[in-house]
Amino acid sequence: MHKKYDILNSDKWVLIIGIPIVAIFASSVFILAGWSVVIKPFLQIFFGFLSTALIWFGCRFIVKYLWNKYPWHQFPVKHLIYEIVAVIIYLLFIGILSLIVEQRITDYQTTNQQMVFSITFTFLITFLIVAVHEGWFFFIQWKNSRVKSEMLEKENMQARFETLKNQVNPHFLFNSLNTLMTYIDNNEKATEFVQNLSDFFRSVLTTRDEEVVRLDEELEILKKYVFIQKSRFGSNLKVNFNIDLQKNETYYLPPLSLQMLLENAIKHNVISKEKPLFVDIFIEDDYINIKNNLQRKKNPDSTKIGLTNIKNRYKYLSQKEIRIIETDNVFLVSVPLLNVRK
Repeated sequence: MHKKYDILNSDKWVLIIGIPIVAIFASSVFILAGWSVVIKPFLQIFFGFLSTALIWFGCRFIVKYLWNKYPWHQFPVKHLIYEIVAVIIYLLFIGILSLIVEQRITDYQTTNQQMVFSITFTFLITFLIVAVHEGWFFFIQWKNSRVKSEMLEKENMQARFETLKNQVNPHFLFNSLNTLMTYIDNNEKATEFVQNLSDFFRSVLTTRDEEVVRLDEELEILKKYVFIQKSRFGSNLKVNFNIDLQKNETYYLPPLSLQMLLENAIKHNVISKEKPLFVDIFIEDDYINIKNNLQRKKNPDSTKIGLTNIKNRYKYLSQKEIRIIETDNVFLVSVPLLNVRK
């Protein structure tokens, strides 16, 4: 069974403290109720510990299994129904076993009144045990979720800070590019390059404080970035956009995610006339994929924070994770598309 809640194993002190207390209490109740006529007090205490331990560990196993298989926050009704049925079946098994052992030791026929009392008391004790573990696991999950939420918030802030640092003061660059354009009006190619570079940084300024942007906005930024890079690499860099925006207009993703991924592909791979870099960008199963042929540089100049930055932002925004597939010839990164509305 997949241990989704390994932290549930942190209840050893509940067992160490709970079993003796409940066992002594239960034995005392049965002795005071006259059960010592049937079983001697020391045997009653021994069987009290044994039956309490069996019921406790059995109920603990049931509760843990259901927390792993059907967590309360996802399957509350199913969890409750399965828990009631499983506990009743287990108690019937323990009850029949206890009755057989008791009759073999004492040769005493339990009266109906004693039977009703025993069953009622056992169900109350079992309810207490189940409630203790459910309450403990709820507390542990709440505590763990709170710590995780604080950690993800911190990582998100750090990721956004790293994004801002990597933007190299775009206000200054944007203003400088506007000034530069006034000097190269007669050079059409240079003007087009500067115009795209200027538009790229304008887009960065517009989206940098957003948690998510529309897919079409992100692709527009990416296309400007591709134009800038193709001006450098020419036909040695081939980027293919295979996306129907009309079918995917409601998708969102963190800003500059695709640009960072394409930047990583360019940074880590050889790009030359003999070894052109082919990049395919396409959507599949609510993921946008950036796939490139793998031809790694020996010593790439990389801070290794781009992909980590995107991963940390997705931890904050979604339960879906980034997928990375690497083979001898291909490197593929799949980024979840978010169905949210700003």
